[in-house]
Formats: sequence, structure tokens, C-alpha cells
Amino acid sequence: MADNLIDKDLVLLILKDTSQFSLLTEKYKNLIFRYCMSSIENEASAEELTQEIFFKIFKNLNQFNTDSPIINWIITITRNEVINFIKKKSTAKLALKEISIIKSNKNESSHQWDLGLALDQLDEREYTSITLRYFENYSCNQISQLLNITPNAVSVLLYKTKSKLKTILQEL
Repeated sequence: MADNLIDKDLVLLILKDTSQFSLLTEKYKNLIFRYCMSSIENEASAEELTQEIFFKIFKNLNQFNTDSPIINWIITITRNEVINFIKKKSTAKLALKEISIIKSNKNESSHQWDLGLALDQLDEREYTSITLRYFENYSCNQISQLLNITPNAVSVLLYKTKSKLKTILQEL
């Protein structure tokens, strides 16, 4: 049923009947879990964090602006919770997979880039597009549907965001 509902309608349904929250959970649980796993690389912690993220989403759903795509909001919450988890545990730096298309002219073996820091400098739309494309392997068409923009606009957004990331990484 969740696939038949657009996100705005799904949120409105949940706000009227909280028992429908499982539809949202089912739709986004894999995305959130994979994001957590890519950052903390511990399955038990990732599962626990995924549950905490859904609790936070549930608790704050009434604050969601239904005029914007819910995926942006969910990824922002997920990202912030992962960062908070890592800070609390103090076990590791934020470690995300490298984006293969971003390469530096500098000797990479002698420089370690903090991709997490660079990603934190992106705005919400840039961050969402990069995360969906390169960490979740979404197509430009899928991203365009989630962000309510054309596939060409997604391609342009990704190109500009990659250029911005490259500049940020070179400055670090």
C-alpha cells in the first residue's frame, strides 16, 4: 500500500492515524539502515540507530513540511543522528565510502580527505542528491521523482555538487 501513496499523502494519513506509521517504516527502513551501516559498520548498532531514527521521525512528523519531499527530511534526520551517535561513542571519525568520481590532483596516499566534513558543507538538496546517487545507487529518474525535479535537473545538480565537493576536498 505504501508504494501506492505519495509521501505527502502518507504523512497526512499517519498524522490522522498513527497506526499507519508502519507504511513509512516499511518504505524507508532499508535506506536508513544502509546509511547507518555505511557510516558505523556495526550491524547491531546500525539496527538500534535505525529504530531510534524512526522514533525521532515519528515524534517529529507533525513538524514535516508536506510541500517538500520527505526523503530530504528523512536523510537529514538520519545524517544528524549518525553524527550524534559517532560523537557519543567516540569510536571513529565519520567514515563514509569514497565517491569514486571525486579524485584529487594531489597525491592521495599522502593526504587523507575527510569526506564526511566535505559532505556536511553541502546544502540539503545537494547532500540528498549525492547520497541517493552514489551511496544508495538511485538512478537520476528515481532521484528526480523524489526531489520533484526533472532528470536533467538532477544531472546538473549532481555535476555541480561533485564540482563543489572537489573544491571543498582540495581546500581541506
